[in-house]
Amino acid sequence: MFHFAKKGETNKDKKEKEKAKVVEEFSGKELDDIKKDYAKALVGCMDLLSDALASIKSGRASPTIFDEIEVKAYGEI
Repeated sequence: MFHFAKKGETNKDKKEKEKAKVVEEFSGKELDDIKKDYAKALVGCMDLLSDALASIKSGRASPTIFDEIEVKAYGEI
């Protein structure tokens, strides 16, 4: 006779908990408001990604390497 260890939660239980969490998070909100919130967040993520990709140094020189340099000229920065 074989005895196997019991699992705590099954995948089905985990999925049900995730669904309940999502339903709770968005209950009472309009779909258009949710879309606007996610669109704003997506634009922010795209900006961060663009900045990160621009800062990658490759074998070729890029003019973006000078973006963070400030030069004092005529007494002002």
